[in-house]
Amino acid sequence: MRDRLIHRLLVLSFVAMSALSAIGGVLARPSRPQPVIDAAHILPDSVIEVWNDGLKRVQDSTGVQIVVVTVNNLSSMTVEDYAQELFHTWGIGDKATNKGVLILVKPKTGDSESGRGRIRIHTGYGMEGDLPDAMCQSFINELAIPSFKKNDYVTGIGRVLNMVVRVATGEYTYKDFKKYEAERREAIRAQALTQELKDNYNDGLYGGICIFWPFILGLWYFVIKRRSSDGLCNFDTTEPPSTVRVGDSDSGSDSSSYDSSDSGSDDYDYGGGDSGGGGASGSW
Repeated sequence: MRDRLIHRLLVLSFVAMSALSAIGGVLARPSRPQPVIDAAHILPDSVIEVWNDGLKRVQDSTGVQIVVVTVNNLSSMTVEDYAQELFHTWGIGDKATNKGVLILVKPKTGDSESGRGRIRIHTGYGMEGDLPDAMCQSFINELAIPSFKKNDYVTGIGRVLNMVVRVATGEYTYKDFKKYEAERREAIRAQALTQELKDNYNDGLYGGICIFWPFILGLWYFVIKRRSSDGLCNFDTTEPPSTVRVGDSDSGSDSSSYDSSDSGSDDYDYGGGDSGGGGASGSW
């Protein structure tokens, strides 16, 4: 009787652990790895093909492995935990250098909390200095989410990829990012001061306007116009060579499965890299 009870308890424990594992599990490592794994089916095949080819060439030339993964759900996990588990389980980036970057996207499926869209840029140990959290956050806020809100996942992901590739190739550095942030803050201050002078003008302070208005116009032109024309200080970037191409978005199907035989060849693999949890997240 006692042995039967112990056996039942063991069976129940196994079932419970299996259920928890199913709830908290991440997307299985594909048998034929590729840089782009579109399990949510939100990217056209033509775009996936171009991105796969471009990102393989980026890895060959820089040693940085950039992987894009889309999923329909996060298995009751936070986007941060899901990304960390997937990064670790798949082994993104070379084991010796840990120069891996994961761009994880869960498309929006509704207005509830569970249906909100999520994005995570997750960095390997070896990329934390080149791609710090603040830079990742700006890429998400200024490049990805505005397009995602229009249901344009190709453009949003593509623009983020363009910038991550520029970081990988050394074309865009943290120094450039800090310069951009400083100019952005100056632009915000200039706009605030302009608005204050306009308000004062409406209150009858004509003398102050006559004195300061030319200065404000000059500052506005130098900061805002220069920032919009400087390729390293705004995020409306041109396409880097040998990398990704942004096309028209395609919502595709809503299946959570992914057939790893759909695209790509067998000459690509993840390298056993790992991450300490660096990066940034966003939602819409």
